[in-house]
Amino acid sequence: MPETEKPSDLSELKRLAAQFADWNGKRLNTAAIGRRLGVSRPTAMARVTALESEGLIRLLPFLGAGKRPLLFLRDACGLLPEPFQAFCIDAIVQRVLKTHPEAQFFWWETGRTRHIDLVAAIGEMRIGFCFSASAFTRTRQWCALAFGCWKGAIHFGYFLDLGDRPFMLGRAIKAMPLPFFLADTERWIAYATARIAEGCHRMPTSLRFRKVKAPRPEPYVPESITRL
Repeated sequence: MPETEKPSDLSELKRLAAQFADWNGKRLNTAAIGRRLGVSRPTAMARVTALESEGLIRLLPFLGAGKRPLLFLRDACGLLPEPFQAFCIDAIVQRVLKTHPEAQFFWWETGRTRHIDLVAAIGEMRIGFCFSASAFTRTRQWCALAFGCWKGAIHFGYFLDLGDRPFMLGRAIKAMPLPFFLADTERWIAYATARIAEGCHRMPTSLRFRKVKAPRPEPYVPESITRL
């Protein structure tokens, strides 16, 4: 195939998409993709655009500026096992667009480890999502949502995992089993909207990350001493 030619056959597009598996969930790097495919950078970008227009990959832009979009294989093109993160993003994007066609979607991070997988911008409201394929909730998995609220990147956050019940992680962060959210996405978007209207995201900084210490236990005094 000449470098200037864009792939048009669906089977050829799927074959190309399978070659993008190494970049699934990573930042788009057309120079590295071009070296792997043996083509120039503009040709690599043209092929990425063709795959995106066919719905085989998703480019998720960064909320803000200065960082590259993330590349995801959509439904793994029917060739590879679909990563959990990519499945969650596709499922939520499709459901949100049904009721809010004007919505836009991004990713966000601060630091090296605090990463919000998906930000849904609906009007002036921004809802963040972090995903976990585990049934256990760990602080490091959802702390990016807290930092996102603190820095104003999002107004409410959902931590979606494979647990068995929903519960609040803070005034503006709710943990919930992924099937619960997908079963009634419109309801939970409305819930976040109501919480934002109540001002849940306008917490004083001192209250957001304040650690509550357990009371110190009273020292043990043997009964024989108390009798003296």
